[in-house]
Amino acid sequence: MAISATGLGSGLDIEGLVTQLVSAERMPIEQRIFRTERSLTTDISALGSLKSALSDLKTSASSVSSAATYSKRNATSSDSTKVSVSATDAAALGSYNVEVSGLATTHSVAIRNQFSSLTETVGTGTLTFTFGTTGYTAHASDNTSDAYDSFVAKAGVASSAVTIDGTNNTLAGLRDAINEADIGVSAAIVNQGSAYRLLLSSTASGAESSIQISVTDSGDSNNTDGNGLSRLAFNASAGTSNAHQTTAGSDAAFKINGLSVTSATNSVTSAINGLTINLLATTTAPATVSVSDNTAGVKAAINSFVKGYNDFVTKADALTAFDATAGVKGPLLGDFTTRTITGQLRTTLSAAAEGYVGAYSRMAEIGVALSSKGKLAVNDKVLSSALKNNFDDVTAVLARFAKPSGGSGLRPASFTDNVPDGTYAVAVSSLATAGKVSATVASAGFPKTVGGSSNELSVSVDGTASGTITLASGAYANLSALATELQTKINADTTLRAAGKAVTVSVSGDDIEVRSNKLGSPPLPS
Repeated sequence: MAISATGLGSGLDIEGLVTQLVSAERMPIEQRIFRTERSLTTDISALGSLKSALSDLKTSASSVSSAATYSKRNATSSDSTKVSVSATDAAALGSYNVEVSGLATTHSVAIRNQFSSLTETVGTGTLTFTFGTTGYTAHASDNTSDAYDSFVAKAGVASSAVTIDGTNNTLAGLRDAINEADIGVSAAIVNQGSAYRLLLSSTASGAESSIQISVTDSGDSNNTDGNGLSRLAFNASAGTSNAHQTTAGSDAAFKINGLSVTSATNSVTSAINGLTINLLATTTAPATVSVSDNTAGVKAAINSFVKGYNDFVTKADALTAFDATAGVKGPLLGDFTTRTITGQLRTTLSAAAEGYVGAYSRMAEIGVALSSKGKLAVNDKVLSSALKNNFDDVTAVLARFAKPSGGSGLRPASFTDNVPDGTYAVAVSSLATAGKVSATVASAGFPKTVGGSSNELSVSVDGTASGTITLASGAYANLSALATELQTKINADTTLRAAGKAVTVSVSGDDIEVRSNKLGSPPLPS
């Protein structure tokens, strides 16, 4: 309970006087606290602005300091409607004339049987699809007279089976079963108006991606007749009686600087190292493909960094400025941290690149120098000359750079910022090789007859043993003919195809060699 004795009967406002005295005593202390608070708030805000400016500078420096900016290759085509291109950093600089005479196509087979509805029963059993090269002779006007000549299975690719039973034995069900199996075969039903036809196509282009269709018919147990599931058979046994080829699988045919090249796909990645050539249409005149360095990209990265640095300097100057006329100083005037940061940046930009000896060692030598006002300026003439004449040396000044000694045969694939600066000695004692076996067969002994007990063999490729391989009986005119039969039959072996193993059989004089298509040793058993 408070007791108030205002004036004590004298008429004086004792309570007001006391309040004013206390307030007068407190005011200087409060003002000092408020001033300190405002100063701290200003300092914190100013440091936040400096930090933001440094973050922006770091972002602007990311591209100019990245090795990828300098290793990038730019590829262009004089006719991008016929030939388009892209390049990786492995592509050599230069230009090439590309002429396209044919595009790669996918193999398509039409089933001759006409179905009355999508729900009509086709049959039951197993469809086996094998990829390879189909020998086929199309009649000029009557596909019923087409001839199925031969089939050679593609090396290293296993056959795939699709089971057709009571749950999917309709025309639509069979189509869906093939598509859902995702085995590289596309099935489509074509409505011809009065009936439905089934069209089967390889999803991969190229001569070696043609499809052979074998049937195990669980209905009448006849795998090649015109009833049940065997109506889909397309192989040497069934011929063209149940199905016919509508589009042949073919390789793309084109020339690079007059040199003939083929490709199973229209996107060619293996013709020129690091260069992808997309064949879009046949050409009547060569398209010129050019591969150049990333000069424009490098200039853009440098200019972006210069702007970022100059923006930082502008912000730092404003934070540390002093207006003598107005007597106003920047919030970070005399701040040790700000002075240290700006000083270190200027020193770094003026310093020589460490660990590299070349035509240039400093940014000023490539046309990027500090002005008297402490900002960066670009001399485009000097920079353009440096990039044209000593591109690698410009790279070494601005980014981490790895360069093998001349004639070493080495090329840096990649490296990270964790790799210490220095010189590393690399000694290559041997390169990876493929396993092989060879033998000498005198050419004087040809023709040679193979048959009876002399036409069977087995091989082991990269640790995988084949089944029994049977060569076609008959007389072989020369060693090359025998080598072709060996390669075909070995690569058609089911066990090897399932394991992704394949070989190349070659002939040199009287020597025949069987070589694995993979480099290195097979994995050790676990």
